[in-house]
Amino acid sequence: MRSIWIFLCVISSFLLTSCVFVDSPEPESNKLGCYETVVTCGCHGYVIAGQRESTPYCESGVHEAVLCYNMGYCPSGGLPWRTVCSC
Repeated sequence: MRSIWIFLCVISSFLLTSCVFVDSPEPESNKLGCYETVVTCGCHGYVIAGQRESTPYCESGVHEAVLCYNMGYCPSGGLPWRTVCSC
């Protein structure tokens, strides 16, 4: 984890009295973690299971297609699938 340096100075009566560096943690990202669902199960067309693609929604920057075996079959053929963030 990177940190951000903040430079704090105290100014009293328009005179610089003291300055201090403060090390603060980087703000947490709102991106999804490992194996979190990006696209829910459904019939989204044909896909190759395990196919990976870049995405801005995951911390890793990549998500992959996973088959949903418990959802039956799609009307056009094939199985429903979802995408999850890769690790």
